[in-house]
Amino acid sequence: MKFGVFTKELDHLIYIPVIKRMYKTNSIEEIKAYAGFSQIQRFKNEIDTLQRFGLHKELEVKLPSSKEEPSGLKCTDGKADVIYSASNASIKETYRDEKNRKCFRCKIRHAFVESIVYKSNQIGTADRKEPPLCFNCAAQLEVEGENYFCPSCQTSYQAEAYRYLLTRFFIEGAFSKLYYVLFVLVPAFILAMLQAKGKISQDQTEIISSIVGVVFSFLIIFALIRSLILYFAHREVVNNIKQHDPHFSIEIFTMRLIDLLTQQPEILLLINSSGKSFDKNQTGVICKNFRHLEFRTYRRENDLEIIGCSGKVDAIFLNRIDRHVHIKEKHEKATIYLARKHGVLTPIHYVPDQFTCPNCSGHQTFCQVGNQVCNFCHSSIPISDIDWMLYPNN
Repeated sequence: MKFGVFTKELDHLIYIPVIKRMYKTNSIEEIKAYAGFSQIQRFKNEIDTLQRFGLHKELEVKLPSSKEEPSGLKCTDGKADVIYSASNASIKETYRDEKNRKCFRCKIRHAFVESIVYKSNQIGTADRKEPPLCFNCAAQLEVEGENYFCPSCQTSYQAEAYRYLLTRFFIEGAFSKLYYVLFVLVPAFILAMLQAKGKISQDQTEIISSIVGVVFSFLIIFALIRSLILYFAHREVVNNIKQHDPHFSIEIFTMRLIDLLTQQPEILLLINSSGKSFDKNQTGVICKNFRHLEFRTYRRENDLEIIGCSGKVDAIFLNRIDRHVHIKEKHEKATIYLARKHGVLTPIHYVPDQFTCPNCSGHQTFCQVGNQVCNFCHSSIPISDIDWMLYPNN
C-alpha cells in the first residue's frame, strides 16, 4: 500500500499516443523524450524480441469520455518524488506476423492504464542552465540531450531526473481478482438455491451457514496472521539493508529487478518451464512488470548480502513451433534472489545506470551487462560491487 497525497500536476495519459506510435513504427526515438533510461531499454527489448520472432504489436486504447483531469498519488522515498497514476480504459493488444496475420489478441474491456513517473527531489539536482563540474577532471560539463558530456575527458553522465520521466508503464485488468469475490459468493448462492428448491431444510441451512461462518472466520484470522508475519519479515529485511544504506530506495530496487529480468530472460523461462530444458532460439519472453514486491529473507555469505523477494511477474511468453509463433500471457508467482557486496550504497543518481569506480573514483555509465571495465584504470569491477545482481538459489 502506497501512502502519499493526491495530485493533478501530471497528465499521465500524454504517454499513450506516443507509445502507440512506438509500436506502430517499431522505433523508440520519440519515447526517449518522455521516459527514463531503464524504461526506454525495456521498450527496446520488447520491440527487439518481437522482431526476432517476426512479429509486431498493435495497441488500441479507448479512454472514457470524461472532463475530469487525471490525478495520481504522489509519494516520496527520500531520493525521488514518484507519482502513481491509473485511468480506466478499454484495451486491445494485437500481435501480428510478417504477413500481417493475427497471432494473438488480448482484449480487456475494463482495464487500468497505469504509469509511474519520477523526478529527483535531491537538493543537489543539477541546473540545466548551469551544468555541474566533471567528477573526474573538474572541467565544465556540456548538456547533451538528456545527459551531460565532458569535452575534456570524454566522460558521459546520465542526468539526474530534473523533471518527471516515465519509469514504468503497464496495463492491468480491473477485474483480475474477481475470482476472490466469487469464492465467497458462489457457496452462498448455491446454498440459497438448494433451500429455494427444497433440497435442504431451514434447520440444515442454519447449520451449514454456521459451519461455513466458522471456517471463514478461521481463514480470515489465518490470513491476518500470515499478512502480519510477511509484513514484519519485509520490514526486517529493509531494516537490515538500511543499517549500512540509510537511503535504500525500494523504487530503485524494483526498477533494477525488472531490468535484470529483462536482460536475463532465461530466469523467467526456467520458471515458466518448471525447470525443464528449453531451446533459447525457439523461445522468448517479454517481462512487463513485477508486482506486489515483498522481501522475504536476508542473509550474509562472506562479503555478500543476499535477499530473497517474491512477487508476481507479468510476462509474455513466445514459442516458435513449426514456423508458427505461439504467444501466451502469464502472471507467474516468482521468488527471486539478488545479491550485492555488503556496504554498497543505493546509487546517488535516481536512474541506476551509472557508477563510481571503487579503485580510481572514476565516474561513468554502465556500458555492458554484468561486470564492468573502468574506462580510466581499466580494472574489472564485479557488478555486485556496484549494484544488485541476480543470485542463484542453490
